Amino acid sequence: MGQQQAKKLSKKEVTSKIQSGEFIYDAVLSDSLNLMIYKSSLGKILVKLDNGTGGLWESMSAIMGTDKDEGSKKSDFDLRDWIYNKEQLETVSRESLDILSSLLNTKVEYKFEFIALLDKYLSDKKKAINKTVFRALVYFSCEVFASKLGGYIDIRKIEDGVSCVPIVRDKDNLEYAPYSDFIECLVEGRKSSLDESIDIELYRYKLR
Repeated sequence: MGQQQAKKLSKKEVTSKIQSGEFIYDAVLSDSLNLMIYKSSLGKILVKLDNGTGGLWESMSAIMGTDKDEGSKKSDFDLRDWIYNKEQLETVSRESLDILSSLLNTKVEYKFEFIALLDKYLSDKKKAINKTVFRALVYFSCEVFASKLGGYIDIRKIEDGVSCVPIVRDKDNLEYAPYSDFIECLVEGRKSSLDESIDIELYRYKLR
């Protein structure tokens, strides 16, 4: 089944649905996807965007383009059950480069010059992004963002109490997630770009 499109909601509609209690904030999903996600008692999903508008989906499986009877299948855009401690970061870093190098058939390094090549791949709608590639892209965004910022890669535990997500910290210990907009675009079925996602994070914290 192809990926279904969300019903677009205005800022007023999003506020109304949340304030009415129809949709309840899901901390675990929100943390794992780095989005503001609300669920209804009927299993519908409301994704609230940074500008206050949002999208309404019939189910989590509809977001992922899976059949309803596969609702228990883990999201390909889920960061749970990936990283559990900082000791894994060295392995994740090495594996991510191997995955992306294989994807592009060229040796990829953690440099901004490779973002254009990755975004070109992402712009091809015929090319699917599986969980392995998705996570490699997430980690890649952290490495190049850390390089730009003069910061370093760290982890943050999410609400399931076990899994962690990669983040970037600067010299003042401020935390950044340069892949947030990238994930948001994938979940919403919109055109995704690592370059734009990194730029948005830089502008968000007035770093440009």
